[in-house]
Parts: sequence; C-alpha cells; structure tokens
Amino acid sequence: MKNLISAAVIITALSGCGKENEAKPNVSDKDIAISNPIQNQPNTSHTTFNVGYELPAQIVTTQINSNNLVLTYNENVSLLVNPTEYDSSWALHLKEDFSQTGLKDITYTTVTPHGITVTNWIDDNLNNVTIKAKKDTMVNSKNLIKLTIERQFKFAQLYSNQQEATAARDNFLTRKNDVITFSSFYYSEDKTIMPAAQTAKLVYVTGSSL
Repeated sequence: MKNLISAAVIITALSGCGKENEAKPNVSDKDIAISNPIQNQPNTSHTTFNVGYELPAQIVTTQINSNNLVLTYNENVSLLVNPTEYDSSWALHLKEDFSQTGLKDITYTTVTPHGITVTNWIDDNLNNVTIKAKKDTMVNSKNLIKLTIERQFKFAQLYSNQQEATAARDNFLTRKNDVITFSSFYYSEDKTIMPAAQTAKLVYVTGSSL
C-alpha cells in the first residue's frame, strides 16, 4: 500500500483503564457472516467497492465499577480484498456504525497504535492501523488477501448509584437484536462508488467486576 501523510489530529488524552479478565462466550460457527466478496468486474464499472467480509459475532463485555458501567467492545473483522486492487490503492478504509445498537449514545475511548487514548474517534484509514494478520486465501476460486483487524472500543456510562448501573448492565444482556454495520472502501476520487457494507451481530456477555 502507498503511504499517505496523515493530517494532524487534535486529541484529548484520557487516563487508561486496567486490563480486565473477559468472559469467553460460546459462539458457534453459525455466527460467522461471510459476504459475497469480490465481483469479477473492472474498477471502472464498480458501483460498490470490491471488499468482502468474514465476521464472527462481535463481543461486548459488560462490567460494573461502582456506579460506572463499562462495555468493552473487541472488534474482530476480516476483510477480503483483490491483491491487485489492494496493492495499487492509496488506502483501504474501514468504518463502524453503532446506530443500531445500545452503544450508540455512549462515549467511548480507543488507544492509537502510538499508545495515546482518544475519545469518540478511531482512525478508519488502515494505513495507520496495526493489521493483526495478513495472508493469502482463496474464495470461490479467486485469489484474495485476508486482512484481520482487531481493535478495542471501551464504552463507559456513569449512573447515580451501583444499583442503576447494574440494572443498565442487565438490560444490555437482554439485547439480542443489536447489529453493528461495517463499511469499507478504497481511497478514490470517484464519489459515486458506494462502500462495501456488512452487518454483524453484537453479543453482550458478563465480565468480572472492576
């Protein structure tokens, strides 16, 4: 991938949180969603960017810290891309949409690859993101590259007391229809090409108290 010079971003440093022991949910292979990746068309005729997905269920660990509800979302997304398009592009992007989840109005923090904690922001330019894994793969007899991105979003909401925080946590554990929408696209001057989008189920689990 060709390197871009990232624009300077003004960020707010927040104090970091300690590492928690996370509960491991029983997630079956049925929770894997694989989109229909890579249409065999030249770039000039695309209406949607050539990006496919492999999406396991996305896990959110819920924890109580006094009157603070902490919801730790561990993103786990694999993108399937055409090697030629990927290698010749300036940048591949990945965005998350929480609007169909209970997390949509809650403040979150993330940690940049440089160790800086930022609020309500994450870099969607994957040139600036540490890729967990990159490997060659084959889907429907097509040679592709599989890029795996793993990042952590830490959502936190203060309540009047621990009882209210616990009730809010219990409400999250009952949510069964929350889905996060991912969209991915290459840097392009052609604004008529739509991002490739896919949804994944959010699974809320109970973690140990903080």
